[in-house]
Amino acid sequence: MKEFGDSPAVDSIDLVVEPGTFCALIGPSGCGKTTTLRLISGMETPTSGQVLLNGNDVTYVSPRNRKTPLVWQSFALFPHLTVRGNVEFGLRMSGVDSGERRSRAMKLLEYMGLAEMENRPVVTLSGGQRQRVGLARALVMETGILLLDEPLGSLDANLRIVMQSELKKLQRELQLTFVYVTHNQNEALAMADQIVVMNDGHIEQGGSASDVYLRPATQFVAEFVGANNIFGAQVITTNGTHMEVETEIGRFKIASGLGAPDGSERHRAGSAISFVVQASRLRLSTGNGQNVLRGKVITHEFSGALVTTFVELDDGRLLKLQRPEIEVMGREEAPDEMISLTWRPEDVHILPEDR
Repeated sequence: MKEFGDSPAVDSIDLVVEPGTFCALIGPSGCGKTTTLRLISGMETPTSGQVLLNGNDVTYVSPRNRKTPLVWQSFALFPHLTVRGNVEFGLRMSGVDSGERRSRAMKLLEYMGLAEMENRPVVTLSGGQRQRVGLARALVMETGILLLDEPLGSLDANLRIVMQSELKKLQRELQLTFVYVTHNQNEALAMADQIVVMNDGHIEQGGSASDVYLRPATQFVAEFVGANNIFGAQVITTNGTHMEVETEIGRFKIASGLGAPDGSERHRAGSAISFVVQASRLRLSTGNGQNVLRGKVITHEFSGALVTTFVELDDGRLLKLQRPEIEVMGREEAPDEMISLTWRPEDVHILPEDR
């Protein structure tokens, strides 16, 4: 736990990152993800609890002796030093002799494609090049673990995508442990082996990208990750494999999901549930059949290869329909056009209870 005054910024979390894992901490501003990173780095000391590194208690070990280098969004490079001077700086502070400093620095600069720029002032570099210098400066310490706080946040959209690939390649080839803080869920889903979703100082869910994206554990995760449509409902009938449920906007048929741990039916007639339909699982309908909703088109949001269409129902609720851009471009529905949407019973994820 970490408290500032009477307010817990991180509240009794239990986070385990295995060696060689790319772990991303995501969540809204103020959720505790950066404080968690600072606790790992030693820049903050927990109010209670422990920080273990390779099984060793480092709770009260200084950042310098903890060997958990941190890469910042601002790069935090020294403008008066050259590219190689920046990379060598930590080694020089640690008393490494000049020959070894140069050898280790040049090895990483060659790996980063910056060897020919070793004597250039860092202020003359592009944003992507400075980011690589910042990474090389952290990696040259050879600690095996790297902490990254919004490292791509100041880069433009195209360069950010390129750097995502480079970061993941770097982490895999060097078999490093990355703990990576970002507010950009797409960035995290694209790179990380382990996703940790935080909210209000707590961990809402941790797991693989597919677990968090396809099987959100709480309504918060369903709202924060991906493009999901969330419904509250009451079970009307159930036969073990499917249920008929009543919502504020109609009656639908959905797959009942897994049974309870003791083998009994998890959902009985009369019980309340919440379920999620991903925007990509919705599709246009002729207006006939089961699980049909009708609404008017509000707008289309074009994002890369996907188009998200926002549809307003009679009660004012907005649904999100997500389709490949190639299916929509030039044939998109006009604003205020009425359309019908549907989904298959199997395309539903029922949120776990008692969370």
